[in-house]
Amino acid sequence: MYKITQTTDLGTEVRVTMKIRLMNASDDRMFVTQVRLREFLPHGKATDEPVNVILEPHGSSEFTQEFTIAKQEYELWSRGARPHLGLKVQVAGGAETTITIPLMQRPGSR
Repeated sequence: MYKITQTTDLGTEVRVTMKIRLMNASDDRMFVTQVRLREFLPHGKATDEPVNVILEPHGSSEFTQEFTIAKQEYELWSRGARPHLGLKVQVAGGAETTITIPLMQRPGSR
């Protein structure tokens, strides 16, 4: 889930600060080392942002992350498009992998 906590208009782009809550439904501890906002509109500026988030088995964790995205992308969100987050994840004792998850807006966060 996510909640937008701040936006800054940068002309053709928007800097978005998001509070993100990730949940782990597995029996394994997971380590999230990078996040990337997957965009609907290609503009070639997506970057991997380093994070240090630990998801305990059947637990959740919350963190704040800032992204700069095209203003058109941000406008799609206001029309119902759901942002997708690419995560670089390592399961305890396992190999690192990348997964993409759709984010749901927190109820009442409009």
